Amino acid sequence: MNFQAYTVPSHPEWACIHLHAPPSEERTPIHLVCIIDTSSSMETDNKLINVKHSLQFLLNLLTPLDYLSIITFSDKAKTIISQSLVTSVEKHHILTRISFITHETVTNLSSAMVEARSCLFKDTSTIKQGILLLTDGHANTGIVHPDDICIITNKTLDLYKGTSISCIGYGTDHNINLLQQIAVDGGGAYYVVNNVDHVASVFGDILGGLVSCSYQQISVSVPENTELQTRYSVHSSSNRLEICIGDLPADMDAIFLAKLSPQQSVTLKFYDLKLHDFVIMEILIKPSDTPELKNNAMAHYIRYQVLSLIDQVLKFTKKNTEVDPESVSHLKQKQLLKTINDYIQIIPTCSESYPHLLWDILKRELEYCKYYFENKKDCCEDWQSLMSQHNLCLGLMKGISSGSSQSQDIIPGGLPPCLAPTTSSDFSSPLQRQFSNKIQQDVLSQSNIYFKNAVQINTQEDFDEKDEIKSFAPLSATSASQPNPYLLPSHLFTFSSPVLSSSSSPPSSSSSSSSLLSPSSLQLLTPNLPPLIPMASGSYDTLPTLFSSISGSYDTVPSLQRHNSYYNK
Repeated sequence: MNFQAYTVPSHPEWACIHLHAPPSEERTPIHLVCIIDTSSSMETDNKLINVKHSLQFLLNLLTPLDYLSIITFSDKAKTIISQSLVTSVEKHHILTRISFITHETVTNLSSAMVEARSCLFKDTSTIKQGILLLTDGHANTGIVHPDDICIITNKTLDLYKGTSISCIGYGTDHNINLLQQIAVDGGGAYYVVNNVDHVASVFGDILGGLVSCSYQQISVSVPENTELQTRYSVHSSSNRLEICIGDLPADMDAIFLAKLSPQQSVTLKFYDLKLHDFVIMEILIKPSDTPELKNNAMAHYIRYQVLSLIDQVLKFTKKNTEVDPESVSHLKQKQLLKTINDYIQIIPTCSESYPHLLWDILKRELEYCKYYFENKKDCCEDWQSLMSQHNLCLGLMKGISSGSSQSQDIIPGGLPPCLAPTTSSDFSSPLQRQFSNKIQQDVLSQSNIYFKNAVQINTQEDFDEKDEIKSFAPLSATSASQPNPYLLPSHLFTFSSPVLSSSSSPPSSSSSSSSLLSPSSLQLLTPNLPPLIPMASGSYDTLPTLFSSISGSYDTVPSLQRHNSYYNK
């Protein structure tokens, strides 16, 4: 783990706390627990069908060292598959069980989070365990209050250490704040999907992050009264503030700001899945003494200014659907728009002085935000959730920024392509993008084939019965002498079988309150720098949304187009 803490050149009272997981080609065995909403609303727009198709092709990226559990929930939760090794033989059984999943009635999310405990492994010392939660609505039976559901979720995370949770909201009618809170507390990411294309991409991104995860249960501690700018979950413990980051897959970064002076100490604790042990590191804040550190510190300092502006826009538009031109709210709107425009003008100047790939992403997000703010009456209903998701993705530097389901019809006459929110994997690693592309291509190419057609034949018994089960093979399936088109080449990874014991282990056979960041010293860059809007920081009760980041050099994956990623330097 690369762990650094260095000052921001224009604001030396602020330190950039930077964690980077080095690249690795070793694949981590995983246990993926899929929790799927099967309420009646999942029948509309083929939502449940799209999810089942994505699950079917996700199986082809799992190996015999991986485990899969599937839970559905409606009026109650049901375990469809529990701790199943994804062998070739077992795939037939899994796909058959998936094919029987159907829509039901109401949404009892709390029962699903409790049911998950029966599927989770307690010992995650040699395996990466992650939950994928997908829902399209609000909890309307069982325990329904968001705070109570979060308590149940956090209890599950406390009981099963090393487990992460990523949340997917299908459509615009889900509980945005609840899913974001669960994702932040669970050390995962939050996604919004609108069609089968989005579902497939997100499933691949989550799976790619799990199999390349090198470090989990990551936390950074700083002195108790330290002012923070972070979107990670923050807790107070033993006169220290603990910033809980969760997972960090290979070649990914986690970065936040802390108001600390040079020579003050910062402590990092994490579990290394290769060493199978916890590691503790302590470093001192140092000046930014190289161009690379200066560029990075400035880019991420401005990233938090942009997050603050998006926070303000989301808060303002939620409370003010229509504003009287003579009202105080209208004056605030004009001032906020001016600040956004000022930052849009500042970013190119910063880019020249401090070259960094983050600048283009920040400018694009501000342009989305500005357009939405100016045209909120004409924008489609999913813009609020999209901007919120983009904001969380940018803040956590993980996940895929979601695209609109109506990108060309958001306003009458269409939206300029440069301003239409589209699905973007700026903060996904090459491996995550490869997995996303693979599942997406498979789902789209096989969308008109019966659900069971994705079975991949690999065992001798299968070959003996080839004529009988031929109809289950995908159209693109090849003979036994040809490589499996659905599985990653084995040379991409070295596999190590998990060695766990106990009844709950795999079988042996397999922040602070709002604060002000004054950008006054950035006057050196531009004479018209606007005053900074106070920014929310700390646990997600005060936060609305974000983006993610990853650096990536899986050189064994040559087919990826990496020039648009923040991490492809």
